[in-house]
Amino acid sequence: MLIPRRIPERVNAPRSRNTTRLASRLPIASALSVLLAHCAAEGPNDSGMPIDAPHAHDADATASMDARVDDASLGVDSAPAVDDALLSEDGAIEDSQALPAMDAEGLDVRDAGRDVAADRVTDARSGEAIPAARLALLRDRVGFGRNARGGEGGSLCRVRSLANSGAGTLRECVTGPTPRWVVFDVSGTIQLTDFLRIGSFKTVDGRGANVTIAGRALWLDGAEHVILANLTLTRSVIPAGLGFGGDAITMFGAAHDVWVDHCTLSDSEDGLIDMVEGATDITISWSRFQNHSKVMLVGLGGTDTAARNSRITIHHSFFDRTVQRHPRTRFGRVHAFNNFFRQWGSYGISSTWDALVFSERNVYEAGPSTRALVTDLGDGEPRGNARSSGDRMLNGAVVESNNATRVLTPTYLYTAETADSALQARVQAGAGRRDVSIP
Repeated sequence: MLIPRRIPERVNAPRSRNTTRLASRLPIASALSVLLAHCAAEGPNDSGMPIDAPHAHDADATASMDARVDDASLGVDSAPAVDDALLSEDGAIEDSQALPAMDAEGLDVRDAGRDVAADRVTDARSGEAIPAARLALLRDRVGFGRNARGGEGGSLCRVRSLANSGAGTLRECVTGPTPRWVVFDVSGTIQLTDFLRIGSFKTVDGRGANVTIAGRALWLDGAEHVILANLTLTRSVIPAGLGFGGDAITMFGAAHDVWVDHCTLSDSEDGLIDMVEGATDITISWSRFQNHSKVMLVGLGGTDTAARNSRITIHHSFFDRTVQRHPRTRFGRVHAFNNFFRQWGSYGISSTWDALVFSERNVYEAGPSTRALVTDLGDGEPRGNARSSGDRMLNGAVVESNNATRVLTPTYLYTAETADSALQARVQAGAGRRDVSIP
């Protein structure tokens, strides 16, 4: 029986996005035991719908309040000024369009991706250069994950085989830290029989193909600058005897600068996307979540205090009759805007353990439950902080605010559209993997 060893504690000090990761990663066979919490069972609530059951790892969650950060540290982001959380006092700012267009380094974020893309077309380090039309994807980066570089500056790696491993496979392309822009010359299902560890500086670009990844989770274990685009991820299972690993995507080990765009995720054994152990600077955009219960997790429990460094943006994504965790947030900072949450089963977004959640101009269409945004799950976890602005509430949906003045407005450039029927239709039609031609 495989008994995972615990990964040594990491320093949770804030870091610049330019910091080079020097620590070596442990092999999959010695994965962190804290992920055992992912397979916690669910039980029925009064309505018969599954509810978010406490993780095994959460046993100490209510034993002590020592892990909670103080009020002062929640009022501003704790990261250094070189790449702050870009949060400002709410004040009179209501329209996101009025927010500053400059990031902490003085770059106009509207142009940063475009300029970088143009510069890198002829800067491939080896092999085939990345066409400018593919690099244009970088122009759509928004939110806390807006600086994710992916494989820019590297070379194309072509997937020609749907096998689990070997020459010409996805595994061969994404292994290691060498920058690569991965494209697919084949369509079909890649049935993984082992976890697929995504190395740093990778773009997995599914445009121009119809690729489904199934069987095992994608692991971003301390990886930085990863982009996953236009993929279908489904039916990830927990390996026999392991006890964890049934998420479609797991980001941990302080993984950072990640962008998940136009992906469709469903029907895995545990979660769909978990962001734990301080995984940060992540954007999830234009993605579809369906046929699933536990959708998204930020922070494992009351002892995962590294999650206080987590900064997540979720926008223009469609949660279609999923049950819970959209996301479940502990300690971290989440900005959710222009999403469509349709008829969730237990609750929409939750904020506990002093998390900071800003729900902005989303569409919440209640179904079996009316609890759209909650700060108390009734499981003994300390309440988090939440603020709602411009959300559209349908079928009696209810948002719960708590300490709203402590939840600040991001100052990265973004446009939050009015939450109306037109937005609802556009997100429903446009989220998820698309049949698009090769750029």
